[in-house]
This record gives sequence, structure tokens and C-alpha cells, in this order.
Amino acid sequence: MKQWINWLAFGVALYMVALPSRADEKEWFCEVRSAVRATLEGTEDVNLKKFKMNVSENEVRFGPSGLFNGQRLEIDDFVRPSRFEASDPRTKLSFREGSFQFARVIAASVLGVSARCRDSAAR
Repeated sequence: MKQWINWLAFGVALYMVALPSRADEKEWFCEVRSAVRATLEGTEDVNLKKFKMNVSENEVRFGPSGLFNGQRLEIDDFVRPSRFEASDPRTKLSFREGSFQFARVIAASVLGVSARCRDSAAR
């Protein structure tokens, strides 16, 4: 019986070590304070209230709905899950201790989003 328990403990430990690095990922829930799209014709408020994102050392993944609709951005400068910068050729994202700042330039428009975020552990 003791040998069986040792094998079970070994199996559980091996499983925990072999898990994907999702444990290194942090989930954030964000509430938009301001979202504006600017064009040559003027500005308009963008109706975006809440979104979620998951942050790992390599990328930011947004939730499957809303303005960001599952978008992924590669992280350029990762300090920790609460302090990073990410971008692509048209987009810049800066995140510092719950302060989310996002800008995207596409053809004749610019989108700016400012939000406050809290991590899922704080829910």
C-alpha cells in the first residue's frame, strides 16, 4: 500500500511539473474610462465598457468579444504581469500596475483606449 501511495505522489508531482506554463499567465478584468476614435471628420466615443485580457511573458490575449475580439499582441518589454508593453506595426499598448493605455492607427483613423484593470485574484 505504501508503495502505491509513493507512486501516486510521484505521478501527481510529475503531472504538476509537466503542466503548460498557464500558471505564469495572469488574467486581468478591465473597465474602460475613455475610448475615442478620431478621424479627419472629427471624434466619436467608442462604446466599449469592459474587457478581459490574459498576460504571459510573450503575449497579451484579449477576450473573445468586444472591440479587441480575441486579438493577440506580442509583448516587447515584460517586467512582470502588471508592468509590460506590447505592440504590432499599428498598435501600442502600455500597462502599468492596472493602468491600461492603448493606441491604434489604421489608415485614416486613430483609436485611443484608457482603462483601469484589476487582476482576477482580486475579484
